[in-house]
Amino acid sequence: MSKIKLYSSDSFSDEKEKSKSDSEDSSEIESDSGEEIEGQCELCGTTTEKITIHHLIPKLIIKRMKRRKKKVVPIFAKICRKCHSTLHDTFDHKTLATRFSSIEEIRNCEELKSYLEWKSKRK
Repeated sequence: MSKIKLYSSDSFSDEKEKSKSDSEDSSEIESDSGEEIEGQCELCGTTTEKITIHHLIPKLIIKRMKRRKKKVVPIFAKICRKCHSTLHDTFDHKTLATRFSSIEEIRNCEELKSYLEWKSKRK
């Protein structure tokens, strides 16, 4: 059984500070409302009006940790709607939670390599 990578406030400080500044930058779209903003996709690099939030630590895990009174810093990536949809079409939530704790890990995975090459040519 594979373990889900969790980042708690006790386990590291540098990533916490980075995530804190990231969450301040995108606090207007951190809600579950599915709002989209203009910006650059961290996965494919495309600039678009349809940037969404992908939670690198699944929201379900964050809720569980909060119920257990553990402090968890949400870590997320700002990615375009097309990349977000492709990511969730390719992997289920459990796989996303256990294999990918950073945007670099997602960018380097074999399953998305051909998609990202195709997307980079369309910029």
